Amino acid sequence: QIAEELGDTAMQYWIQADARLAALERGDGAAIDVEFERSRRIRARIPHASVQWNGTVHDAWTAGLRGDLGEYERLAEAAFALGSSGGEPDALMMFGAHLINLRDHQGRLDEMVPIIEQAVVDFPALPAFRPILLYAKTRAGEFDQAREMLEEDLAGAFILPADHTWTTGMACWANAAFILGATEAVPLLRAHILPYHDQIVNSGATFWPGLCHYLGLLDHLGARHDEAEGWFAEALELHQRIGSPILIARTQASWAALLCERNREDDRDRARTMTLDALETANTGGYGYIAADAHALLAGPLL
Repeated sequence: QIAEELGDTAMQYWIQADARLAALERGDGAAIDVEFERSRRIRARIPHASVQWNGTVHDAWTAGLRGDLGEYERLAEAAFALGSSGGEPDALMMFGAHLINLRDHQGRLDEMVPIIEQAVVDFPALPAFRPILLYAKTRAGEFDQAREMLEEDLAGAFILPADHTWTTGMACWANAAFILGATEAVPLLRAHILPYHDQIVNSGATFWPGLCHYLGLLDHLGARHDEAEGWFAEALELHQRIGSPILIARTQASWAALLCERNREDDRDRARTMTLDALETANTGGYGYIAADAHALLAGPLL
């Protein structure tokens, strides 16, 4: 309101950019749409290269959140071109963040291992690249190296700076621990994540499921099946509220795996319904890991 009263259009832009990220964090899909349209209107009046680059960075993840990974990639490349030509110092880092996020949603994160290894070296002020690398190595099947890294990080108490990459680092550690079956990592990761369970994971340029989803993975790993189901129920509601098909399908697939393991009363029937829904969404949108997880369930416990 103050920026509008002052007629400061540039300040209006930066305020709405933060407002869009805040809406993402709290899972407010309607507010994301409002800020998206506000951004377009404001940017039409500001030719400044930095604003155009930043706006395209946010448009990219917004397209992915809505399920269109092709548009996500197109806008990520457009943002990188704008940032590079405009001399933005963070253009390469933001593009790298987009690609890591995009390839994970596509089921191709293993391709990014060399790039993430370089990012660990190039961006020492962002230590979250280490848990991202650890998670990527699990997706690449480099389990021995990933276990060694996880043991080192557990010994260091999974500490990260409280910056814009904190939730991403915690999510990657939780993912890696689940894939590796590292039950010893559960108590500490759970304690770190629990106070922020209702927030969507993001880094200012990316999106992953809500932290409640990762609590579901950790409690599944720790054989706290009923608690895990509660977290997945919260995550599904959060993802439905934000209107993200890829996040909805991710939680459906993870919840179905939990139900197959618990195998109580109608758990298998519910798991089959969730798995088929997730698979249909994944096949339509090109969400590789979700499709693979769904196929594994249908070929295994749900056969």
